[in-house]
Amino acid sequence: MTVIFLMLLFISASKADHSVEERCSNSSQSSLLFEPSKDGVEGRYAVEWCTKADNNVTKWELVLRYIESRAPKKCQTYKVGFPIGQSHSRLELPVTIDSNCSHVCLSTFLDLIFNGTCYHLRTLLRSNTGFSSSDDSLHYVINNYTKQHFTGSKAVVSVQSYEGGVELNWYLGFIPATDYSVYIWDKDTESSPAELQCQAGGSLLSEVRCVAQVPARCYTAHLTHRAPWIAAPSVFGHLANIEYVFCHSPGGVPVVPSDRWWGWREWWRVLCSVAGVLLLAGLLLWTLRKRLVAAWKRRVRDRWLADSSSSSSPVKAGPGEGVILLLYARDCVLLERAADALRSLLQAASGRQVLDLYSSSSVRLWARSGEDWLRLLVAREDTRVVLLQTPAGTLLSADLLHTRHGPTPGAPLLPSRALCRRPHPGDSLLPLALRLLVTAPPPTPYTRHYVSSISGVEADMAPAVTPLRRYVLPEATPVLLRDLAPAPAAHDAQLQRFTAALQQFTDYVRDNPDYLTDELIFK
Repeated sequence: MTVIFLMLLFISASKADHSVEERCSNSSQSSLLFEPSKDGVEGRYAVEWCTKADNNVTKWELVLRYIESRAPKKCQTYKVGFPIGQSHSRLELPVTIDSNCSHVCLSTFLDLIFNGTCYHLRTLLRSNTGFSSSDDSLHYVINNYTKQHFTGSKAVVSVQSYEGGVELNWYLGFIPATDYSVYIWDKDTESSPAELQCQAGGSLLSEVRCVAQVPARCYTAHLTHRAPWIAAPSVFGHLANIEYVFCHSPGGVPVVPSDRWWGWREWWRVLCSVAGVLLLAGLLLWTLRKRLVAAWKRRVRDRWLADSSSSSSPVKAGPGEGVILLLYARDCVLLERAADALRSLLQAASGRQVLDLYSSSSVRLWARSGEDWLRLLVAREDTRVVLLQTPAGTLLSADLLHTRHGPTPGAPLLPSRALCRRPHPGDSLLPLALRLLVTAPPPTPYTRHYVSSISGVEADMAPAVTPLRRYVLPEATPVLLRDLAPAPAAHDAQLQRFTAALQQFTDYVRDNPDYLTDELIFK
């Protein structure tokens, strides 16, 4: 059995588990509060229960259930016979009641509380002989976070090898890291898992950093959440465990190993089984193929004739005046998340329709003729173009810079061509959009084009476009919104979401300076 020697390093403090705060109360009235937490973590709610003290109590138990379809008027006062909702969270905390207290207030927090839902909170005190007191309350929650905001969250893991060991960074999206554990073990042997001591941080408390000294070989790292929301496996179960396989090579770049332990016999059995299933499915689908193809051709023909006879503009304006075209290159998943937050922020603040080249709604608009659609859109007087400069965008636009100006002193050795490893139809339109900004500027470009960059991230996609003005985000976000809309609407929630997403991206770029080698292909 291989033994793994680990030197575990704390970054600043130990990880934060659920705990309970206790204080004596002067009030004899029982009360139960359930309100948004003030620590900035999305979807976190503080719970405070004030009740009569009992010195025999050893545990405080909380059970949270929810009903999504219940109206707010029917979610006010708890009565016996209230429907049992779906499980959300369950928490049991040890407590020690001060013998000098006649009444006590206990407080903690619960995470992943989403919008438009009726919550049933049950809380009770347990002793060795039973329970001494309990309380039930209903709370209808209205906030800025949908269930999909949490259930659709994607985790990103990065590994950095160095001579002294390895560093693992877990970016958990919108899932806070409160009660969790991280284990690591040798991928190819029967070694026992070793627990790492890690530190959670970030503006949303959703970034976990672990540092350990390990020999050079391949490992499996596993992060397990133990937060109260694991009591709802049908809703949050897919978020509870994250596994990542990597190879540690001191002085080199860590790689994800390939599993090659299957032989040709195993593959042959799998292929035979799959072939049999596909044959049966093919016989069934073949009978429907001609009818579906004929119907599809008729729809395409009718849509083509309708579009050809239509004289409408390429897009329809939104609630405000004109549209905003948001341009950016797809650096990585975290940058796409930040761009999505920026799109929501621009639309909320300006009241305009915001389009980008990668959203499904925009692709439907330009699918028939993308270049014509883009030329007409950029030429419109009521179109505003917001360019978010990124490192990948600088490399993807290198062809344009060399073609127009030749190699520049600032970038003499840029590759002749860079391509995305994850192709998207909108990738072909980004160079055309940059070329239109450079070669066909409007009479007043400073009122039409808004070039922004990300603080701490070096990028220059269009040096010739409005060179005297740059918006450095997130610091200059209010200035950008003011210039786009002199009287912007309320947008605090969208601004906080954009700032947090941008911070996650800059942290990822700082911790992974060579991340573009995983996102781009250079030719």
